[in-house]
Amino acid sequence: MKTNTATAPRWKLLTATFLLASVLVGCCAEHEGSNGGERPYPKDKIDFILRQMEFGNIAFNTPRSINIQDTAIIQLLLNVEIPFGLLKQQLEWAGSREGAKIKISDRMEARLKAPNFLITPISPEIQAISRKETTEWKWEIKPKSTGRHYVHLTLSALLNVEGESTPRAIRTFDRRIEIDITWGQLATGFLNNNWQWLWAALIVPLAGWIWKKKYGGRKKGTSDSYRDRDGHR
Repeated sequence: MKTNTATAPRWKLLTATFLLASVLVGCCAEHEGSNGGERPYPKDKIDFILRQMEFGNIAFNTPRSINIQDTAIIQLLLNVEIPFGLLKQQLEWAGSREGAKIKISDRMEARLKAPNFLITPISPEIQAISRKETTEWKWEIKPKSTGRHYVHLTLSALLNVEGESTPRAIRTFDRRIEIDITWGQLATGFLNNNWQWLWAALIVPLAGWIWKKKYGGRKKGTSDSYRDRDGHR
């Protein structure tokens, strides 16, 4: 039987093509598998992280009125296990007490902002959160002007996405606090700032009028008695 020598190179070419395609498919599959293994989260990374965050409880005091010359302390407490009803009882400073349940992370940032107040943080604004102990923030506030003003208290969870050093801040709490400066405090401030003017304009004339009323009539009565006595003579 005579073999067709023309078909041999054709079979060799088909075999080489098949082997090359197999190698390319294997390399692509390995590359895709390595990329898939590097992804720690699905496409909605932030939403995935938010679903994994646990809840904590906060409590803080709210000063209702502050004298223009005075300062006040705002205290914020955070605890994972203690309910905010009990947490409010641990607040040490004056004012009404409020509480809330919020999402938390391992690192939280608390900020107090107000354009009409001078605000001095007493504790670090970014703190690591314990699962057992209470985390505390405190600020000293002093009003710059009289009237009704607002203070914004915000809490943000600081997250690292895919190991990046830049944190992603997710605001978990935002509250506007209203603080009044009453008319009685305004009057006190006015007296303290203008007592010299009030003394010259009101007190001194009033004292002169009282002295004249008290002693002026007595002097006139004395002169009349001398006149009557001289006429009698």
